[in-house]
Amino acid sequence: MTREQAAYSPLMHIGGIAGVLISVLSVGLPVTAGDGDKKASDTEPYELVKDYDVGPSIVKQTVPRYPSHAFQVGAYGTVHVDFVIDAKGRVRDPKVVPPKDPPRADLARAVEELNQAALETVREWRFKPAQKDGRPVATIARAPVSFKILDRPPRAK
Repeated sequence: MTREQAAYSPLMHIGGIAGVLISVLSVGLPVTAGDGDKKASDTEPYELVKDYDVGPSIVKQTVPRYPSHAFQVGAYGTVHVDFVIDAKGRVRDPKVVPPKDPPRADLARAVEELNQAALETVREWRFKPAQKDGRPVATIARAPVSFKILDRPPRAK
């Protein structure tokens, strides 16, 4: 089987555009992303809004690349990513939500590759930001990024 036979499972379909499951963090103080190797625009402070009037909507959603090692060992699953959608619609501070159960030791490398591929693709997404009182605001979002291998031949016994 080729990597082209692997499939990315897109997010659930909402209103004709792929959407994300949105949850909002209640914070009253600005939060600063602070990494030395980030661009200046990535370190601008933002205030997360709890009670927006209009939710964010995705305008650019890229498909993750299936890491070759993960594909070869047959690793698949869903990576949940928490991130901020800032007032300009950019993704900020994406983080993998740790799974309830740790991966098997023999799949740890493959799972880490899937996690990194999920983070890379989420960083590329762009949104129409949420709005509060007619102005764009930052919110927190969680999105599942699923990796599936289609038409995999059965394993020999």
